[in-house]
This record gives sequence, structure tokens and C-alpha cells, in this order.
Amino acid sequence: MSIPIGRKGQIFTKKESAFGTAVALTATEALRHIEVGFGFDPFNRVTSPEKKQTPGPAIRFDRKKTAELGSLVALLRPSAALNTLPEVDPILEAAIGSVVNVSLSTTVEAAPSPTATGATVASAGALAVGDAVAIEVTGQTDPIGPFIRILTVVATNALTWAPALPAAPATGDDVKGGITYKLTTDLAVSLTIAHYLDATRKRALLGAAIDSLTLTFDANEEPRVAAAGPAAEQITSTVAALPAAFTTVGGNPPSGLIGQF
Repeated sequence: MSIPIGRKGQIFTKKESAFGTAVALTATEALRHIEVGFGFDPFNRVTSPEKKQTPGPAIRFDRKKTAELGSLVALLRPSAALNTLPEVDPILEAAIGSVVNVSLSTTVEAAPSPTATGATVASAGALAVGDAVAIEVTGQTDPIGPFIRILTVVATNALTWAPALPAAPATGDDVKGGITYKLTTDLAVSLTIAHYLDATRKRALLGAAIDSLTLTFDANEEPRVAAAGPAAEQITSTVAALPAAFTTVGGNPPSGLIGQF
């Protein structure tokens, strides 16, 4: 009997089209991870609180089974390409609520004169209030751009953003759309999260919801994401076959020594 090696474990995760219904997994749903913990109790047995007149085994009751994602920790790896979703996209969307991906490349117009908090662009495309944009500021070297800002007003092609830039962009500077995760009142996204040690040793959570999300940034380490939450079910024997490949997105993440907030 061979013993599986934990360091070879692979995670695949994907949004479900129907709550608690497993989805087909492919190589592109791969997620590099640091640690993962599933919890599953098929019985949740409890001891009866009733008084007994004679000694003997206590009466036990079975209750509803429970499953959970106890912990999933991974490096927060950017895709390094505008409009390309990161590996952890399903986790982020399930935890935050929604994601908007606006593909747009436009430039700052000369009139009216751009300021540190707004400008008119050649085309605003599908941009909306709350979307993130990347703004070039010519001549700005400390800190260096492009700068990510959140739109507070979109009036045709006139944009207002916050917080203010370190300086006003120049005419012709680039403004680009990108990926924005937005909070929703209800978390309506459920996930299938499958964990494989090899082709035969496998398990999956169905109907996994993320109700705890932690983003960790450190001056000397790479950023991390940690997620946890309840699930509808854990399966083992009926988990789909291990995908033929493990396709990753993005290279090494930046450390705390790079970038700005």
C-alpha cells in the first residue's frame, strides 16, 4: 500500500451553477495552496439529556450532517495581465459577492483640464461607479504608477475617482479598466472545492460558501489569502476524476517590499 505525499496535494475550485451540485473540473480551475482543511461529520451524534433509572449505555441521537471548509490558505497571486482573473477568483467572488471585469483602454482628454481627482476620457465604455481603473500619471516617479483608483462618478466620459492621485494626469495618459470585486448584501455564490492527493485519494466539498476571508499583507512576505465557511456536503467516492493537468495563472506574487497602498 502506497502512502500519499501531502505536498503533492492539488486543489481545484469552481463556481456551481446550482447550489450543492458538483460541477465538472478542468485544469484551468487549479489553485495552488499552502494548506487546506475539510471538516465533515455524517452523524453529529449527541447524548440524550434524559434522566435514567438504571446504569448502562447512554442513548445517542443522530443529527443533521455537517460539512465545512475549515481553512484554505494560499498566496495571493496576481495574474499579471489586465482582465485576466487570478487563480483565487472563485474564492474572492464567493466571499465578496460579485466581480466586474471591464476591458477598456482609453486616454485622458485635454479639456476640461484633468485634475488629481478626475478627468474626461476619450471613451468611458462600460465603466460604472465603484469600478477600479488604472491611471497613468506622466512624470510621476515617487510613487510610480499606474495608480489604481475607484470611480465615484461616471458622467458620460467624465470620470471622478478617489482617493486623489499624487498629481493630475496629462493629456493622452492611459486609463484602463480592470477587475473589481464588489460587496453584495447576500452571498449567493457556492463552490465545488476538490482536493486530490492522487487519482484515487480524493474528496470534494459541494455547496461551499465563504463566510470568512482574510487578506494578509506583510512588509517582508508575499500576500496571502485565507478562507473558511460552511458547505452542504462532502463526497469521496463520487468525486470527478483528477484533471489531466494543473494549469496555473500568474508568476511569483510581489512581496511587501514592492508596491503601494
